[in-house]
Amino acid sequence: MNTAQILSHVDHTLLTAAATWPQIETLCREAIQYHTASMTMPMWPALSTKNGLWAWRAP
Repeated sequence: MNTAQILSHVDHTLLTAAATWPQIETLCREAIQYHTASMTMPMWPALSTKNGLWAWRAP
């Protein structure tokens, strides 16, 4: 099994409650770049009305 095949089964995760928007953006970009199976992040961005989750766009 090569690296790409392994990554397709891996969850890319950022679990800290103190995550910043730049960290979340990096997490999303890396998940896209490495084609991970999924991505897990803190829920607070989804609950934010000031910087709504859907304001971020993939590159």
